[in-house]
Amino acid sequence: MRWLVLLTIFTLLTPALTLLAASDAHASDSNYYVFFYPKADCRELSFPSGNERRDWKYFHRNLERYVDCMQKYLRNAENDIERIKEKAQEALQGYERFMNQAKRERERY
Repeated sequence: MRWLVLLTIFTLLTPALTLLAASDAHASDSNYYVFFYPKADCRELSFPSGNERRDWKYFHRNLERYVDCMQKYLRNAENDIERIKEKAQEALQGYERFMNQAKRERERY
């Protein structure tokens, strides 16, 4: 029963927590979504089948959009990796503080 209550609370709070994380003072763009990490949503291109100048101009215009989209996705992914590293480091520091305090308390008795 306790797990059901916790799961319900987590489910209800997740969108709010995501918004708070996104509004963090040093937050940058992100790809992260609440329950999954998305694939790149960049439209892949097909090369023109002929040598028509118009087709190649169209291809190059869309190629620029594709490259920009992929670069943005990869830049955001790097931002997400840095956030995860920061949170993992914070968790490790908290764990180490707790374990050091537990060791001192144990030695006291």
